[in-house]
Amino acid sequence: MHRLMPLFLLAACGGESSCDEGWVDLGEGHCGLDADALTPDLQPLLDADPCPSGLSGDGSLDLDAFCAGQACAGGTLADFEAEFGTNYDDAVAPFLIWDDPAVFASFDDANGNGQVDADETANWLSLEGGALDIPWDGTTADGRGLGIPLSCWLGDPAPYEVVARRYPDGWSLDQLSFWTDAGLLLVSSSGGRGTTESITLLGL
Repeated sequence: MHRLMPLFLLAACGGESSCDEGWVDLGEGHCGLDADALTPDLQPLLDADPCPSGLSGDGSLDLDAFCAGQACAGGTLADFEAEFGTNYDDAVAPFLIWDDPAVFASFDDANGNGQVDADETANWLSLEGGALDIPWDGTTADGRGLGIPLSCWLGDPAPYEVVARRYPDGWSLDQLSFWTDAGLLLVSSSGGRGTTESITLLGL
């Protein structure tokens, strides 16, 4: 069973009884919709943006090991440089940012020196594929990666949490969370597009 986490919406309302029909008075001048009113049926969201049949990929995104090519949650900076290159922003190290491809990663900073040392490892990495990003183009062997419908991620294992958001033109899947033996996998979208724009691997 999917655990569906709705987004709770707030709107300003003045007076004790000025909330519109279907909204509840939350006090202190706010109106809101309760959880039941905000929980959509999951199946219509999947049907609206179905996963294409016959997907396949290169296998460089390894969800068992939590690796994107040579760069893994638990890997060293040398591994990340080998996969994504040495042109990254380390102004807020140990958080590093690559632009081409668009990748974020956070490393341990055990000695607190504000830089990523050779023996320090990554806690997590995030592959980004938004409208303004240059995405890393690797995929799982069965074709899951950036740019595909979020519905392609539903299956085995089942997600721990499914987040939907209500947009002006209706509901859309926004994020799926999976606990695996390697850690927490988050795949998400934005703006109601329903396509995979971020893949985050948080290692244990």
